[in-house]
Amino acid sequence: MENMKRILLIVIIGLLAASAYAQTPAYTYLGEFATQGEPLAIAADADGGVYYTVFTFSGPNLTRCYYIADPLNANGLDNHVLVADGAETDVPAGRGFTGVAVDGKGNVFLALENGAAATATVRKLSPTPEFKPVAAFFDGIVYGNKRFNGVELLSDGVLALSTFNTVEFWDANDATPLSEATGGESYQRDLAFDPETNDIYLAKNGNNLGNSANLLTGGSPSSLDGYASIQNAFLPQGGLNSQYGTNTQLIEYDIYNKLIVIPDYAETQRKMAFYKPVDPSSPVFTLDGSESPNGALAEPTDAVAVKKASGDVILYVTDHIAKRILIYTTGSTKVAGWEVY
Repeated sequence: MENMKRILLIVIIGLLAASAYAQTPAYTYLGEFATQGEPLAIAADADGGVYYTVFTFSGPNLTRCYYIADPLNANGLDNHVLVADGAETDVPAGRGFTGVAVDGKGNVFLALENGAAATATVRKLSPTPEFKPVAAFFDGIVYGNKRFNGVELLSDGVLALSTFNTVEFWDANDATPLSEATGGESYQRDLAFDPETNDIYLAKNGNNLGNSANLLTGGSPSSLDGYASIQNAFLPQGGLNSQYGTNTQLIEYDIYNKLIVIPDYAETQRKMAFYKPVDPSSPVFTLDGSESPNGALAEPTDAVAVKKASGDVILYVTDHIAKRILIYTTGSTKVAGWEVY
């Protein structure tokens, strides 16, 4: 009898472990494609199309945003459509479009970090293929007198913007300022929104090695004043450690698998780390791109998750200096008829 109890206990423990493992998504390398320059931020529209920004240190006036309507089946460079930026922009080397977001109607929001508060802008363009400046949004371009970098939509009516140590909330229709949260650390770079908990995750870098993200809680799209104070050091590892930080520490929330996705530069081999919000002590898994025939990730920066009609989730990961986007899937890896890098 005692042996039977022991065996039963082992079986139960095994089943629980298997169940826990099953709840962790298994992203498998699917392929990759080249980009029109060094990709930084990435976002997706409701139809599965992908937007990515180009941010480069190689020269002035080279920042861009591109749109790929069918990134799984038609991702060659000739399928990357230039998104008109709505106004002429004088951008020094090492500055540019650091954030991109798309609302439910397909309107495109871009944050331009130009190195100075007076010249940094937030832009709103109409859906593809026109990409026209939206008149109600100050004719498509707002000079906010802040160095905005990350841009995120909490809803089609609420826009969230990260600065180096705050988060601002605007009316997404006409850019009216609505609220502001303060208290963040220097060199916040991007933000991601969890629509189930209303939490906001803030990627950062700078002097604190092993501190890659902050946390903003307490509010919601309908109660923005609840977002009062930023909790620092939410993710205790993986951040870039440099005096001034760099622009590549972005962040994504995978709503389909309920995971925070963030670059981890703490070790020699850089990778993307995936955290459960309820346990930020360590990632549940990482991706380093080693499956790629072109080599492991060189400078992973941002990601976006897209759900297909089949239920499979596609994850796109920007690899900045390698000028490519890697594709992962939770489903089949048999995809034919598209160009790989």
